[in-house]
Amino acid sequence: MLHNLPAEFKIFYCVYYSLLELLGDEKADEIFASAGLDPFDLKAPDYSGRGLVLLEKVAGELYTYYGEETTRGLLIRMGNASLTFFRKYFSGIAQLGNIENRLKPLDRRFLASLNTLVEILSTEMGTSFNVVDEGARSYGWEIKKCNENSGETVLAPFFYFGLLEEFCNWLDARKNYILNYTAGEKRKDMDAISIEIRDTD
Repeated sequence: MLHNLPAEFKIFYCVYYSLLELLGDEKADEIFASAGLDPFDLKAPDYSGRGLVLLEKVAGELYTYYGEETTRGLLIRMGNASLTFFRKYFSGIAQLGNIENRLKPLDRRFLASLNTLVEILSTEMGTSFNVVDEGARSYGWEIKKCNENSGETVLAPFFYFGLLEEFCNWLDARKNYILNYTAGEKRKDMDAISIEIRDTD
């Protein structure tokens, strides 16, 4: 059963099923096949800890099919859809929805939950994330830039943007969170891309 996937397949299916949610079976399989990926090949390369490589391959194919602007939108929507699968396949994320966590004071719960997501994604994507508490219920989700020419710089942050957007709404639907990401911007004090998360209530 897919909910009992071995660890090496979990990130693969989070990406695959989030694309399938948007494009349907036929188109999602076509995109994966074009990228040299087969979601049903049990001997396929292990992307555990290398999720960014997988995401960049898929994003590259989307770019070829649809161009940059549409690909950005698709990646945001993939990120939205992916939270369902991250919760299904990674118990550490699913447990953030437990009543014990939801009863904690918001200031403690929100930052701690973001840091749990950071730990899991950093491990699974094989890239470095960091959360900065900027005060007044404002946070920076930082993505370490590996390479100026990497697709991570151009496209992957849109997937994370969508994932974070859905994550914030799921974690506390009573609050109104505004996310902001401007492609090409980075913090002055480190070589990183930053997505701003702000509670407007």
